[in-house]
Amino acid sequence: MSSDESKYLEAARIAAETASSNTQLTMIVSIIGATLAFIGVCVTAWITHRNVSRSTVIDALTKQRIEWLNTVRKNFVDFNNLSHELFFAINLNEKSSNIYEKFYLLKKTKFNMSLLLNPKESRVRSLNDKSKELLDVITTEIENIDAEKLKSLRNSIYFNQQIILKSEWKRIKEEIKKGRELKPNEVNSIYEQTSFEIEEFS
Repeated sequence: MSSDESKYLEAARIAAETASSNTQLTMIVSIIGATLAFIGVCVTAWITHRNVSRSTVIDALTKQRIEWLNTVRKNFVDFNNLSHELFFAINLNEKSSNIYEKFYLLKKTKFNMSLLLNPKESRVRSLNDKSKELLDVITTEIENIDAEKLKSLRNSIYFNQQIILKSEWKRIKEEIKKGRELKPNEVNSIYEQTSFEIEEFS
């Protein structure tokens, strides 16, 4: 074999090795790229699934919370109307059966309010106390109710109701914005701020 042929064979061998090495490198790069793309797709799918799941949970909780708040509002309205009607029924000396019927409806509404609300909230405790006091005034002083005392109690009840309704509505909006349930200290802050706003407005 001549010297030129040897050179050509050596060059061909080097070219073949280089091509093989390049092919291997290209395959490795392609595999790494495909793996990274697959991981990217999986991560994106997981994040999307998590966000959709969280959004679904938040939507469900928000819907339930709004329904609950509307039920609370209805109970407040019923309580206020019944206490008003009962006061006038007593003053107008209506039949005892009518007065007792309104009284038991009022008592039932008061229990409903208590069950719907969180007794740990200071405004809820105040509302429960004032509502009970109002019922006590009606039952113990039915023949001679102190109109001013009753009016003061009703005003206090209404004030607490307003704070609870406005605070809970703010709470719902904040939870929608943050995408999570608020912590107790955050809820307390909302109640305090709302109480201040209502007192200032009053």
